[in-house]
Amino acid sequence: MLFVKTDHRRYDCTKSGDRDALLKKMMESRSYLDNHVMDRMNGNQKEKALQGRYDGRGLAMGYIIDKRAKKQQQVFLIYEPWAKIIRWIFQRFKELGSLPKLCREIEAMPFLFPDPSTDDFLKYMFKIRMTRVPGGFKPTRYETIKGILTNSTYIGHWTYDLSLIHISEPTRQAEI
Repeated sequence: MLFVKTDHRRYDCTKSGDRDALLKKMMESRSYLDNHVMDRMNGNQKEKALQGRYDGRGLAMGYIIDKRAKKQQQVFLIYEPWAKIIRWIFQRFKELGSLPKLCREIEAMPFLFPDPSTDDFLKYMFKIRMTRVPGGFKPTRYETIKGILTNSTYIGHWTYDLSLIHISEPTRQAEI
């Protein structure tokens, strides 16, 4: 027995009519996945990525997306309160000459990136992949800091499908 929530129907697969109806529904679903999701949606995502525009991926810390912009016009914007911290990370790494020393210094801090204001949360999209701590966000792994230091987005490029893409001119102004 199989219950399908979307059409509120119960399919009894021991009955040929129910099996045929279920098979038809499954084929329709597969067709939707193939035509709409895989071709149209993923095609649009690839096109936006190749143009250097926001394509739905996770954002590097220090970058945001304006929620009010139309999907086709969404580009990376600098979130200055966090961008200055990214600059500090690069500068401090250069001064210390050691990733472990930098990580220990960050570990001793109560947070690394302060909470955005409520107004900023309403205006901008933040895709945060760091641990929430009182007062903000903080990396909990060595690899997170290493990822920041090696992220090509900070020099005006990103990768898509193993290719390095130059971020488009409207977005390029948002280089940290």
